[in-house]
Formats: sequence, structure tokens, C-alpha cells
Amino acid sequence: MVLRNDEKIDLHIHTSISDGSLSPQQLVEKATKENLKVISITDHDTIEGYDRIDLEQNNIDIISGIEISTRYNDCSIHILGYDFDINNEKMINALEKIKILRYKEICQVIRLLSIHVSEEITIKDVIKKMKTLSIDSVANYLAIMGFATSNHEAKERYLIKGKCAYVQKKCMGPREAIDLIHVAGGIAILAHPDRIHMNNIDKEECIKCLIDRGIDGIEVYNSYTKDVNNYLEICKEKKLLISGGSDYHDSTSLLGFYSEKNKIPYNLSILDKIKRV
Repeated sequence: MVLRNDEKIDLHIHTSISDGSLSPQQLVEKATKENLKVISITDHDTIEGYDRIDLEQNNIDIISGIEISTRYNDCSIHILGYDFDINNEKMINALEKIKILRYKEICQVIRLLSIHVSEEITIKDVIKKMKTLSIDSVANYLAIMGFATSNHEAKERYLIKGKCAYVQKKCMGPREAIDLIHVAGGIAILAHPDRIHMNNIDKEECIKCLIDRGIDGIEVYNSYTKDVNNYLEICKEKKLLISGGSDYHDSTSLLGFYSEKNKIPYNLSILDKIKRV
């Protein structure tokens, strides 16, 4: 794939359908304006954003994507899926079950907030003011209503593990997520491995386990990676695909960059396996 110096790619982007700041269409327009030529919208546990954009944009290749939340040995691990059939029945059914679970979990979070923070906090009021129901919208609601000064503070004060309104997400295992992506014809990639909260030995064992369970590659280039060369070497040794993305959520990130000054390389090996590129 040949790109000009001012052109970019980004395979890890979030929209307001999950926890990003821009709508899917706004995101596509921004990416086009900023000379991105290949993107993938990878919202958390949902592909609903693809219903709200034109997949046949003239100036940009849009690859189907998702970031699936999984749990391994009580540790959160995210699996990225790419280039799958967004109309696959098994994928749609699995994501619908997750959507129902998430709704129940958020309702439980709000009930805990009404008990421990204020009786004024209700599911009806959160939906009325925020229009959506997610952990992110609950955190924004708490900030807007004066129970915290920001989204971040709301999460730290009320919503993280050990706090009064914490509810652990129910997640599938990594193997189930990998199999789901493969059944839908896609490619499964381990997202931001340096966000896995394990010591180095346990993390190495975890990655070996994911390889045994069929992971296709690693997101080497991302804003959390401390040692790019380490993961490049793992990919080379294990014949894994290399991917990269900004994990864009809002203006604190730069589309097409995995760090403030480093663009995501356009010679990622995953692009050789993606049909649309």
C-alpha cells in the first residue's frame, strides 16, 4: 500500500456509539478532512455505528471493526476484530446479548448511586439528560449534576473497583471473542497489550495462551506501548499480524498517530490480509 507523506491510517477509533465524543458520521468526516485513507471504527462491544455511515466513502477505506471486552484470570483483555461480515447472524446475536447485559449493569450502577450518593439520581433522569445509557454517560451526568468536577473524577470517586457504585462487567472469555470474530470471517487482534494489568511473566504467559487460542496478531502501535520492538519481535517469532491505532476517543488523541509525534505506519502486515485495502 502506497501513501503520500501527508496521508494516514488508523485502525482503532471510537465514536459516541460507545465512549467517543463524535458521532460515526462526524468521525468519518474528520478522518477524511485529516487525510486518513484507511480507518476502522472499533466501538466497544457494538457495531451499530456502521448503520449510520456510508461504507462506500469515495476518499477513504472503512474496514469493519469492533473492540470486544473479555476477561482472563480476572483481568480485562480487549480483543479487536477486523474485516468481518457486519451482517453475520452469530455476531449480531452475541452483541445483542452483550447490549442487554450492559443495560442491566448500568441500571444497577444507577441504583447504587441513588442509594449511596443521592436519591435524585434515577435511570429516568440520566436518560432524559444524557440521551444514552453507558458508564461514560453516567460519569458525564454526575459531572453535569455537580457530584463530580469531571468525567474522570466521577469514575474515580464512584464507579471504579472498590467504590460505592462499581459493578463488574460480565464478559466473554478471549477464546469466545476470537472464535466469534473468526466465524464472522474476520481477523482477531490483541488490543494495547501494555494495558493488561499483569506482571511481565504473567503477561507473556497470557499472550502465549491467546496465540494458542487463535489470536491473529497484536496491536503493536498504540499510545500505551512502552517497547514497540518487543512486540514486533513477538509478532515476527510467532508469525502474527501487526496492527496499530490511536485508540481515538476525543480531541486529546490525534487520528493517525500512536504517539504525539509518531504516525501509525502504513505498512502494517494486517493490511495485507484485509480485503477492502
